[in-house]
Amino acid sequence: MNLDQVRELMTRLQRSRADELTLETDDGRLHLRRLSRSAIPPPEPARTAVTVLDAHAPACGRFLARHPLCSSLPGHALISAGDVIGYLRVGDGLSAILATRPARAVEPLVTDGTLVGWGTPVLRLVL
Repeated sequence: MNLDQVRELMTRLQRSRADELTLETDDGRLHLRRLSRSAIPPPEPARTAVTVLDAHAPACGRFLARHPLCSSLPGHALISAGDVIGYLRVGDGLSAILATRPARAVEPLVTDGTLVGWGTPVLRLVL
């Protein structure tokens, strides 16, 4: 008897009203018993998977968490794809760092004013 045959017997036992199944062959004896509902442990609660994505600097420059003309940090509770989530000062210019996907939160990975290179992770997004 192979494992597929044992699985088939287990399935049949579950679908039937019987509590036990015993099968004797020349090779041996197989005894299956259905557990009572109280003996079966409850399923573990589903864990919510948290996906994290890092936003990377699109060029070399100084990372800014907010626009220089804005006095407060932007709220990042809910972010849509294309939202500005930070800035990069390149010389006299300012380049926006855009969210590539919708996210729930932003965590800066570098401090404000840090010189970063192209591809440096600057913000962590929780999807």
